[in-house]
Amino acid sequence: MCECSQKIYDRIIKHVQEKHPEGTNHGATLDGYGLTVNNKGETRTMAYMPATMQWDVKTKSGVKTKKIKTHLFHSHCCFCGEKIEA
Repeated sequence: MCECSQKIYDRIIKHVQEKHPEGTNHGATLDGYGLTVNNKGETRTMAYMPATMQWDVKTKSGVKTKKIKTHLFHSHCCFCGEKIEA
C-alpha cells in the first residue's frame, strides 16, 4: 500500500510550521480517510468520499424526500493511482 496520506500529512505539517514559526504544537487532520477492517481482521487506512443518496416517495399527504448518508471508499489511491488491496 502506498504512503501518500502520510507524505501529504507530513507536507502539511511542514507548511504550517514554516508559515507560523511562532506557534507551537502544530497539527493537522486529513479528512476523508477512514480505518477499515477486511474479512481477515486486518485493518488499513483508505480514502473515502462522503455521499448522500436521495429519492422521493409518495405518502398519504404528498411526497417526502428520503436520504441516506454513506461513504464511498476508493479502490485506488486518489494521489498516486496505486490499487488498494482488499
